Amino acid sequence: IDQYTIDLRHNLRQNDDLHWYYAYQRDERQEPNAQGNTVPGFGDTRGGKRQVMTVNETHVFSPALVNEVRVGYNRLNINFIPKLVVNPTDLGINEGINFPIALPQITINGPGLNIGGPAGFPSGRTVTTFAVGDTATYLRGNHIVKFGGEFRRVKHHGFNLDPGSITYPSIAAFQQGFGSSFNVTLGDRSFNAYINAIGGFVQDAISLGSQVKLDLGLRYDFLPAPTEQDDKLVMFDEPSL
Repeated sequence: IDQYTIDLRHNLRQNDDLHWYYAYQRDERQEPNAQGNTVPGFGDTRGGKRQVMTVNETHVFSPALVNEVRVGYNRLNINFIPKLVVNPTDLGINEGINFPIALPQITINGPGLNIGGPAGFPSGRTVTTFAVGDTATYLRGNHIVKFGGEFRRVKHHGFNLDPGSITYPSIAAFQQGFGSSFNVTLGDRSFNAYINAIGGFVQDAISLGSQVKLDLGLRYDFLPAPTEQDDKLVMFDEPSL
């Protein structure tokens, strides 16, 4: 695991303050049996990268008016890769996959042996979030008025392959090649989805004497459905016979 943070604050001018923060983390680990493998040499390697950044700029226009601009960035990338990457066809396993991915995950009932795979891997995802917002605070008499808005964009890229899974009822059945069940999902189930959201608000805090305070506010958020940039948010492949 590698990680570090940077935190910077700087007075640009008498009425301007800048705050910048950045955090980064990278990790990599091996999971020999998290997906059910009981024989050494299989499992998966998992790697992740995480980044967070914020920038705040505060400007004082007058004792009664202060404005704050905020920019945020957040990114997560994580992958699950089989430890043993092979082409099943090179080993005489004709399951519809003809490129280096992994062995099918093989379960042999009786002794409880589980090798290959893991099924459902390799897979991974990258989620990137960008946001920019602005908030102004205005003081007038017994009123503290705040108003502002935000724009946010989230992009989610993911992929998923599957080497399949085979179950044998016994060692004898495994030696003879008589499986009791087989399952595989062919093709790369990848996607590039994104969503753009906006929001705005206005708020008024009214002081009604020394012991009473009234908060009034209105907020609107537009959160549309995600969009797949390659038009494949929903996809069905019919196998040819």
